[in-house]
Amino acid sequence: MAFSPDSKLAVVTLELAGGLAVLRLDEGAPELVRVVPPAEEGDQPGEAAFSPDGRFVYVSVRGRDALDVYALAEGGELERVQGVPTGGHVPRHLVLTPDGRFVLVGNQEGGTVAVFPRDADSGRVGKARLFEAPTPAGLLLV
Repeated sequence: MAFSPDSKLAVVTLELAGGLAVLRLDEGAPELVRVVPPAEEGDQPGEAAFSPDGRFVYVSVRGRDALDVYALAEGGELERVQGVPTGGHVPRHLVLTPDGRFVLVGNQEGGTVAVFPRDADSGRVGKARLFEAPTPAGLLLV
């Protein structure tokens, strides 16, 4: 589950169903805003993260071994704007740098961490540089 920077929304990866759920977090119980179906058959989303400005959501997708980029519209709607290969197998965890300039994805079975440059205006990512790392299942920036 990823929380928006203002803590008003959350995105939940539905790994077995292949999609995403968007929740509104007002006072009281969370409210389901929308379930986003899988972008492609066989998708298994792993991790989700919001951009620092809360305008975009990034999702690691196993099956396709990809990073999907979604634009967040008013009301909690998600529109997929990009899907790019992570350059490895079984992308699991991902993080954005605090300044939002890069997205890092751990390819657990590929033995690499993919580092994507990120355009803050469009949310899109460029070509990844791969760095060797044995079985990266989780990433932490310190």
